Amino acid sequence: MSEIQSVEGRPLKKGLSPGRRSAFWALGLLVAAIVIVVVGQLVQPPGIPTDHDLGIIQADGRVALARGDGSAPVPLTGVGVPGDATGMQMAPGGDFVALRTPAAIVVVDRAGVVSWRKAVVGASVTFAWSPDGSRVAIFDSGGGLSSTGAPRASLQVLTSAGALEWDVPLADGFGVVPGYGNLAWSPDGGSLAFSGFTRPGLLGGLQPTALWKAAVDGQTLATFGDATLTNAFVYGPAWASDGKLYVARSSFEQSGIWQIDPSSGDATLLLRRQMDSCAAGATCTFELLGPLIPSPDASTLAFRDVTRDLSILVIATRAITVVPGTQGLASTPYEWAADGRSLLYIAHADPPADPAVPRDLARFDPGSGSSAVLIADVRAFDVLAGTP
Repeated sequence: MSEIQSVEGRPLKKGLSPGRRSAFWALGLLVAAIVIVVVGQLVQPPGIPTDHDLGIIQADGRVALARGDGSAPVPLTGVGVPGDATGMQMAPGGDFVALRTPAAIVVVDRAGVVSWRKAVVGASVTFAWSPDGSRVAIFDSGGGLSSTGAPRASLQVLTSAGALEWDVPLADGFGVVPGYGNLAWSPDGGSLAFSGFTRPGLLGGLQPTALWKAAVDGQTLATFGDATLTNAFVYGPAWASDGKLYVARSSFEQSGIWQIDPSSGDATLLLRRQMDSCAAGATCTFELLGPLIPSPDASTLAFRDVTRDLSILVIATRAITVVPGTQGLASTPYEWAADGRSLLYIAHADPPADPAVPRDLARFDPGSGSSAVLIADVRAFDVLAGTP
């Protein structure tokens, strides 16, 4: 075999120079990377079209995205998509869906690929995306520990990629009434409103709570208004797109829907809903309002009344429209359509009186006063927020 002499005079076997060998190695790595990407694209499910702005969890646990009118549902079939989700929220922009399971919050993309998950442990867990979709807040009634090691609620703000941005320093013993630990982002995404209590104990069947504000950018925590009230149950905060904050409040003196001034914390009664059986000083069981859901243009509020009727309040006139056939829907979810012209809701009580009768996702048109079924056999749903 012919040889090439080195500078030092030692023989080298004829072949590629070290520089050329490095170049071929680099080329080989590039080709391998391209093959991996192509194969990955073939294996990963395709993304669901962006016009699918309605998310649903079907009764059998399957998660799907559909068009706003309920047509053309496409299942999320990626590996790791939970089959036991009980709630969902679509991130603004529609790139991700957060799913609530009995043990975790799971975030998946539109192709069904799991991006990240966070374990939750409380009996009540609420989660909410920020208006720009860059953050998600998770309010876990049993997720934290006080300075003494005793359990308390936790409120954490994470990035859309799942990185912890702020563990809100709630007070020792901070608690949440199950089913009423609501979260609301301000329209600018800078603050969170939520309710809870630091002094457990009932007063005539009422658990006193306060309304709190967590300023995310400045990482400060304070109460809205007077935190010394001991006889009011404050719950269900909802921040409208015009910057106004609404909350439900039950007390012996006056119960109903209140408007809160975000800068001062001052409360103004918007709609009185006091029950006659709860006169001042009486011992009674309060009938509570359902979640307050402002319309995209902030002109109306959807809420479940103390009669359990699903209702719509026109804020300017205080006029109320009752959605027909919804009395007794104690825990039905409801949400405005993206254009704000109709209200979507689960049309059967939860749980159904007759398991053989599926729950339907229905749409109510306030203009005509009529309802129509969009999709049958639905456990939960969410609507991708639109532009008012």
